[in-house]
Amino acid sequence: MKILQDHSKNDINSGAKDMPVLAGSNPNIFSELLRGFYKKAASKAKTTALALSITLAISTTASSIYAQTPQVKPQSLIAQTASSDHTNLRKTSTNWAGIIAISNAAKPEPAVTSVSGAWYVPKVQYGCTGDSSGAFDAQDTYVMYTWVGIGGYVNKDNTLIQIGTKERVDDGVVRYVAWYELFPYMQNIPISIKPGDLIYANVSLVKGTTDMWNLKFQDLTSGKPIYTKEVYYNASRLSADWVVERATGVWGVDYLPKFSKVNFVNINETIGNYATVGKTSGRISAFDTYSIDMYAGEGKRSVHKIATASKINKEGMFDVKYDVCNPFVSQI
Repeated sequence: MKILQDHSKNDINSGAKDMPVLAGSNPNIFSELLRGFYKKAASKAKTTALALSITLAISTTASSIYAQTPQVKPQSLIAQTASSDHTNLRKTSTNWAGIIAISNAAKPEPAVTSVSGAWYVPKVQYGCTGDSSGAFDAQDTYVMYTWVGIGGYVNKDNTLIQIGTKERVDDGVVRYVAWYELFPYMQNIPISIKPGDLIYANVSLVKGTTDMWNLKFQDLTSGKPIYTKEVYYNASRLSADWVVERATGVWGVDYLPKFSKVNFVNINETIGNYATVGKTSGRISAFDTYSIDMYAGEGKRSVHKIATASKINKEGMFDVKYDVCNPFVSQI
């Protein structure tokens, strides 16, 4: 997995206000990582593996969360037609499901300057552990993220700016959190959210700049004031993303909670699934796109689909649905 370039060599720390905390130094995020690690390590029943994994936990914290593509898959590229003017290609991943908009499906250019999305916060519950019984286990941790962003996919792009909601089940307790990330820096947004809330999020390049971005997040259901923040980040601008993601931890891609269908919707001409790519601004259907389905594992383990992105309809809307019980997949 790729590591983000040394931030001392770019603009992420030069002038940004209240920069997000490095994930590895944030007590909440770090304790969450260790909690998940100890549960997985206990199942390994080897103290030597436990010691090795602590080292891996520290080094993996700053690793890239770009969508990981299985080495072997049922069909990695299935041509579809979203419209007569734009190409849609279906791809697979071990941790992303959703839609990616690019300037050109054959050769994406760094042309994305804005992305926005609207979705309903999904209801989640614990998923299955992937053992031979296929049973569901409430005594474990399941995490997913629903977000919009720029970068992180094309050619294993190791830059990613994203904003959205986190859905987590921990020992049967469900939590919903708003957040943003300038990979690998993550920060919670001080807005309470709950299942069924309609969320609007936007990432836009500030006019006249090459690395200043404006972030917006609003819970339209609660009517709370919109959250806005300007940040510096050297993004690739290769793709606009609307994604449901499962967490990546010490042992690889982690448990995916069972979730209600995530509907990415258009409310009006400004609130919905829109992007600006080059000189074109419009709905998802105005661009070449990749539709990504999430599979259970890599290589020979990539045996079944666990989350599916629907086709984009004529209004530029789509959904991501949970498919089957998810086995835990280890990369070790």
